[in-house]
Amino acid sequence: MKDRPVWYLPHYRVTHSLKPNKVRVVYDCGAKYGGTSLTQQLLQGPDQKHKLVGVLSRFRQESVGMVADVESMFLQMLVEPKDCDVLIFL
Repeated sequence: MKDRPVWYLPHYRVTHSLKPNKVRVVYDCGAKYGGTSLTQQLLQGPDQKHKLVGVLSRFRQESVGMVADVESMFLQMLVEPKDCDVLIFL
């Protein structure tokens, strides 16, 4: 038995009626086991949500505005090897 914590991360598929052949995987980090969830155990970082007025104002400051799509970002994050056992997919 390991002396480090282990967490099995449940996931499920989501489909759209207009795109029946496209499946989106959703990870349920809020799923509780033993009264806690992975979300509750992670450290909270700074609030990344910005007010719409601030975002629109910053777009006017420069001549070019940039937008990014973060699709599939979760699977591309680096996780320290010692922490991999808390992200086992069920």
